[in-house]
Amino acid sequence: MKKYFLFSMVVFTLFSCKSNTEMEVELKSHAWNLVNSDAINAPLNGRESYTIDFSKNDTTVSGIGACNRYFGSYALKANNKIKIDIKGATMMACPNLNEEQSYFMMMDSVDAFKIENDTLKFMIHKNVIAQFINAEAFKDIHTAQNSLDYIGTYTGTFPAADCPGINVELVLNKDYSYTQSMDYIDRNTKFTEKGKFTVEGNILTLMSNDMNQYYKVGENKLTRLDSDKQPVTGPMADMYILKK
Repeated sequence: MKKYFLFSMVVFTLFSCKSNTEMEVELKSHAWNLVNSDAINAPLNGRESYTIDFSKNDTTVSGIGACNRYFGSYALKANNKIKIDIKGATMMACPNLNEEQSYFMMMDSVDAFKIENDTLKFMIHKNVIAQFINAEAFKDIHTAQNSLDYIGTYTGTFPAADCPGINVELVLNKDYSYTQSMDYIDRNTKFTEKGKFTVEGNILTLMSNDMNQYYKVGENKLTRLDSDKQPVTGPMADMYILKK
């Protein structure tokens, strides 16, 4: 039995210099898995549900919500715009149907998206409200979450320009909250920050009101990354590591 959800047409604007043909190839080259969304309160890291897939053979689109498969069509327009029409979904009973409806409502409100670094970002008024990563990169989430078991306490000493170093302690909790303490050696100065974190692929992001911080998740270690999510370079690069 199928239950149809009728949605108004959604128009997305692509913030890219790529042509429609190039963007269509990129969209169709992967299936996409949701890893972060304003519409869903529970952390999505590593969950198999919530996907979107642009068919390689035609202009159909399909995906999985909380438990139901949905389907529809899309059409690329001039100036890197796209229309997505979600035509319906199966009607399976699952505990997260309200969450699934919130997801569909969010999709209905999206007005733009872009693709960068294997990440498909949906936006409303230039604010990112959902992020998908391609299915290949999504496998790394399971590596980070299940194999690497990154929850715990990490410590290390980062270099500093005006003191012998900064003793850093980072605690990652199961509810995706963190506490980070930074103690400046010989300066009697210590800062403590608390917030939420996400893991996308093998990249851990500490969410901050000032500036997000990025780490690469490894086996019992975290390697600090720069603001572009790239490894720190230079003679002291090996010092930007926290160990569990």
